[in-house]
Amino acid sequence: MGVANSDIYADFVDSGAVGIEGKIQPISCSKRLLVYSSPNPFTKTVKIRVFSSENRKVYTTLSIYDVCGRLVKHFPVIQFPYYQVIWDGMNEKGDRVSPGVYFCVLRVADKQTTHVLLHVK
Repeated sequence: MGVANSDIYADFVDSGAVGIEGKIQPISCSKRLLVYSSPNPFTKTVKIRVFSSENRKVYTTLSIYDVCGRLVKHFPVIQFPYYQVIWDGMNEKGDRVSPGVYFCVLRVADKQTTHVLLHVK
């Protein structure tokens, strides 16, 4: 059974404070994010949408990593409150990546949130 869409609601957190026993330290309750990918799992392309409850423009970066933590694709600086990117399953060199689990990492300064993407054949 596949998942057609995947939603993740998250607070920006200090990446050093997150763990099984750690406490999540949000910047502020008003800084909520929605990272939405469709379809997920995907075969050729996936649309990644980022929404923020902030009404002002905030600049950030969006990067895709493999399970070994290697950078696969980096998208230019983006701005909120809404942003959309389509990832075609290609790495920075223009080669198609192999099926597997990938992590979409959204960063603002030293804060980040991660969204899991599943690339299937």
